[in-house]
Amino acid sequence: MAKVVNLALELSSNVVVVKPNFGFLPETGFRTTVKLYNRKNSPAEFTWVPVITEKGIAFSIRPAKGTVDAFMDLECEVVWHPSFFSPIEGELDLFVHEGNKIRLKCIAKVQC
Repeated sequence: MAKVVNLALELSSNVVVVKPNFGFLPETGFRTTVKLYNRKNSPAEFTWVPVITEKGIAFSIRPAKGTVDAFMDLECEVVWHPSFFSPIEGELDLFVHEGNKIRLKCIAKVQC
């Protein structure tokens, strides 16, 4: 007898702080990573969707969609794109096809 469970991915953190990276120009964005963990015995397809507010969204993530194989992990790069009106906080939703949804909060640490 087998128990059927929904697909699910886990995040290494529900909040990421992006900072300027040594060796990159500020115009190229501030970067960090977050890992997706698949602890199930089946591949999990996912899609990231930005949560757009009236202030807009200045964060992106790559890969924006894909598959995490069974019992594997995948590192995703989060980038904040600075401009005059860029919000320093934003959120991205991770949708697992036929599975769970997780919200990732992103914060840009701007140094004056």
